[in-house]
Amino acid sequence: MLPCTLLAGEESTAGVLQTLQGTRAVVRPERAEQEPAGLVVTADGLAAAPDRGLTTGRKVRLRIASAARGLWDYAGVVDRVDDGEVVLREVVLVRSTQLRSALRIPVGVTVPGRRVRPPAEGAEGVAEPDEDAATPDEDADAVRMVVVDLSADGVRVVSRPALAVGDEVDTHIPEARRAPGGGLEPLPVRLLVVRSAQHGDVEHHGCRIVGLDAKDREHLHAYVARVERDRRSTAAALA
Repeated sequence: MLPCTLLAGEESTAGVLQTLQGTRAVVRPERAEQEPAGLVVTADGLAAAPDRGLTTGRKVRLRIASAARGLWDYAGVVDRVDDGEVVLREVVLVRSTQLRSALRIPVGVTVPGRRVRPPAEGAEGVAEPDEDAATPDEDADAVRMVVVDLSADGVRVVSRPALAVGDEVDTHIPEARRAPGGGLEPLPVRLLVVRSAQHGDVEHHGCRIVGLDAKDREHLHAYVARVERDRRSTAAALA
């Protein structure tokens, strides 16, 4: 019983998915004062309108939405339309999108970072000390960042000094990983700057999170979902 949309050319019909088993699906379109695309309202329910929309043999797209699991696009063929239901055959998955990856939460936390320098091209062995290099007290690669918002795949940060597209920075997301003994601990991450944009007087950097293994990625997914759930609970309590 998931909300869905049937797309037939430029026409669309909203409804509810009744069943999806194997290569067959049954959708119950929403009743409305106006005729849904390709359907007419009759005394017995919804029926197919001749030469329009959801007629037998018409190729359609079935788009299913779930707040918990994401979006799915299926291709299929209308088998029949009767008793207020649209029956599809030859249903196959075309594309899926996990919305939990796309969910972006505001953070506003300050974290330290360190720019990752690639090894010098052609360098071998141990490099000679550079007399002009910064001392530990003035690390040229150290950056201070404010994490503006975060998703399970990337972050938006403001940094000092500013970063450039292509820079990589090692940092961490506070309290984003479950500690072995219980509680929460920082999750180390590496950020790759993929875009920069000016917002007023401040330059924001869009970064992709790279190099996480499957376990740490699940920690990050869970953290994003937990923060969003807590935010909604607080908002509901104050409403």
